[in-house]
Amino acid sequence: MASSSVMAAASGENASIAYPYWFWHPPRDLLFPTAVGYAVTGRYPEKALERAVDDGIESMAKSIHVRIHGKQVSMEGRLIPRFQEEIDVSVKEHVQEKHECLATYQVEKLVMVLVGLGTTPRLSNHITAANSVPPDWIEKPPSQPGYTYAHGQGSMGYYPDKAWIRAEHRARVNLALTVESNVSILKKLHRGFLRIITRTHTDVALTGIETVERWYDAQKRVCHVLLRFPPT
Repeated sequence: MASSSVMAAASGENASIAYPYWFWHPPRDLLFPTAVGYAVTGRYPEKALERAVDDGIESMAKSIHVRIHGKQVSMEGRLIPRFQEEIDVSVKEHVQEKHECLATYQVEKLVMVLVGLGTTPRLSNHITAANSVPPDWIEKPPSQPGYTYAHGQGSMGYYPDKAWIRAEHRARVNLALTVESNVSILKKLHRGFLRIITRTHTDVALTGIETVERWYDAQKRVCHVLLRFPPT
C-alpha cells in the first residue's frame, strides 16, 4: 500500500509546529491501532524514514500492550521519575510483520510516520499549526465513564523527536499511576528543617492505549499528548 507523503514547504519557527491533521488528531479505532514514529534527519537523512518507522512500530506495540513499573520521588518541589516500559516481544513481532506505513511528513530536521494495522482509515493531510488556545485537557483530563485519561508533556529542544517521545512516555506513566499506585511518605528532620519525601510506586500492564490528541505550546515550547485507556 502506498503511503501519503507530505514535506513542509516552509521553514523556521512556524514550520516547526505545523503538522498534518492526523498528527494532532490521530485516527482512533481499537480494531485498527495506529501510532506515530519520529526521527531526526541528522547526518544520514536517507535513513531517517527507516528509523521513524521503527519508532512507530515500538510505539504501536506499547499502545497494544505495555508493562510500566517503577517509582517517582517528590522532594522539596523536585520530581524525580524512574519508570521503565516493557513490551511484549510477541506483540512487537506481530506489529513488525503486519504494519503498514500510512502517511509520512517531513519538516526541517524532523521526519514523522503514521503506521497502522489493517485497513487504511480516511486520513486528512491538511497541514495546520497548533491552536494558540490551550485545550481544556491541559489543565484537567476529560471525564468519560469507563475511560481513564492522562496527559504528558515534554520540552522542545534541539531534537524535536525526543520531545514528543518524552511526552508520550510521560502520558503512559501517568495512565499507569492513575490505574494503580502506592504512595509512601517519609518525614525527616535535617539541620532543623522538616523534609517530606513522597515516593509513588506502580507496576501495571495496560492494554489498548489510544492517543486522543496532541498540542504544542509555541510560547513555552512544550509538547503535550493526551492518552486514554479504554474499557477492557
